[in-house]
Amino acid sequence: MGDDSFGLALNSIKNKKINGHPLLIKRRVSLDEAAECQLVFISRSEEKDLQHILSYLQTYPVLTVSELPGFAHKNGHIRLFLNDEYTLSLEINLQAIRNAGLRISSRILTLATIVETETKAETDKEVDKVQEGRDD
Repeated sequence: MGDDSFGLALNSIKNKKINGHPLLIKRRVSLDEAAECQLVFISRSEEKDLQHILSYLQTYPVLTVSELPGFAHKNGHIRLFLNDEYTLSLEINLQAIRNAGLRISSRILTLATIVETETKAETDKEVDKVQEGRDD
């Protein structure tokens, strides 16, 4: 969803099959169209609408993936990012994935950091610390 940061890179997997099912790549989908997908990548351009998107999709068995900081802590499923050594890292919110009725391979879990959804109180506390200049 949002701006397409992949460009032509995804064309190499176009028309491939996974477990006998064709892989279909859709760009710039609506929320209703996203709810019909198996995996939705949410781009940085959707950050302002992230909570609305995640709230809407949480009732569907759709795996949500993004590169947005804090994505998995906000009830997203998988955050992909480059760490300090410039290698690909994963943050996975296992409970959010289970709540969507999805499962994830234990092999992938061994490569990831497991995180939980922050409560509103935790988020407010972090905002207060930043505003006060504290770093507890």
